[in-house]
Amino acid sequence: MPTIALIIIGIVAGALILASIGTLFYAGYRALRRGRRLADRAQAVWEVYEPKIAELQQKQAALEANRQQLDESMASLDASIARLRAVIDLIDETIAPIRQFASLFRR
Repeated sequence: MPTIALIIIGIVAGALILASIGTLFYAGYRALRRGRRLADRAQAVWEVYEPKIAELQQKQAALEANRQQLDESMASLDASIARLRAVIDLIDETIAPIRQFASLFRR
């Protein structure tokens, strides 16, 4: 009798082990299916945003080119303003005697 009880306990234990392994495989299969669904969704989202990302990168490159051009223009403008100040100072120095002479008659 005790051997039959041990055999029954062994069969039940084996069945429980097989059931738990089956449950693990089923959970793994469900996780795999869910992962594939999520990957498909992520791929679909990526396909939607990929052209937008490329467009934004092109706009960023264009903005960088415009920024460099603006920096060059600002440097040129600064140089022009410096030349204009020099010319204004020269004109001011040239007109100074005339102003002094004219101020004599204003009093």
